[in-house]
Amino acid sequence: MTEDRLLAAVDALTKPHVVARYTGTDHTHEWLPLVRETSREERHAAKRKRQKLARTVETGEWWCMWCDTVASTKPDEAETETIDRRDEDPLLDQLAARIGTTLGDSGTRGARTGGSPIDVDAYDEYAKIDATIRGWYRDLGATPGRGLSLVQLLRSWYVLYRAGHAPVGDDDAKARIIETWRTKILDILDPPDQIPYRGQPCPVCGETRARNEQGGVEQDTVALWAFLRPAYREEGSYGLCKACKTVLARNRDPLALRSRMNGVAATRLTRTIGEAISE
Repeated sequence: MTEDRLLAAVDALTKPHVVARYTGTDHTHEWLPLVRETSREERHAAKRKRQKLARTVETGEWWCMWCDTVASTKPDEAETETIDRRDEDPLLDQLAARIGTTLGDSGTRGARTGGSPIDVDAYDEYAKIDATIRGWYRDLGATPGRGLSLVQLLRSWYVLYRAGHAPVGDDDAKARIIETWRTKILDILDPPDQIPYRGQPCPVCGETRARNEQGGVEQDTVALWAFLRPAYREEGSYGLCKACKTVLARNRDPLALRSRMNGVAATRLTRTIGEAISE
């Protein structure tokens, strides 16, 4: 089971990245008949004819309470839900390609170039991954070949690693590192929306400001932030204090996370760190 996790982590970075989106309805329609109130004239006319007329009558139209859709006839079948799938380059190859992408090239939001013709975040992450994998080669007493891409480097290391004798428990440690790379790469390719909570104290450390280093330059910034990833990302969105590096909340639904962070910021909580990061 541990071996499967490590292989799955390697595959997630080195095999074509599958992007799947659901299209069609995202809910089950619940059709209700639309009604209207009868007019005074209709009631008087019915009374003269000694007929009973209800206060409301059906219009012949049908309404879905979930999506506010109106249909002239009641649909017999539920709307079909389909999956739109496409295969993209492996994430490590996308990271390498991203290095030369500036804000004006692909239009990808959030790229940090710092006035440089390269994406600094992508370059830094690429260099860290490359250095780590090469260190793993040295641990095996091996030397990687020249001119290998990160995809070739990681897959070749995995073959050598499996052929050797890794320490007990090392598989999980390596898998966690590689899984972290995947999350960081996806955040570089499609950065989360970042929502600052200015003037709001962290419920753990009480700070409203934080000092962070970016590109070798120390910057003063807001402490509380919400990082909103798309709902299809299994890692989910999260709230973070940049002062004490505490993750305050997590949720797959970005709107639910935003709502939760609004509560965190509005109520000056005095919970412990363990309570603050619990769901």
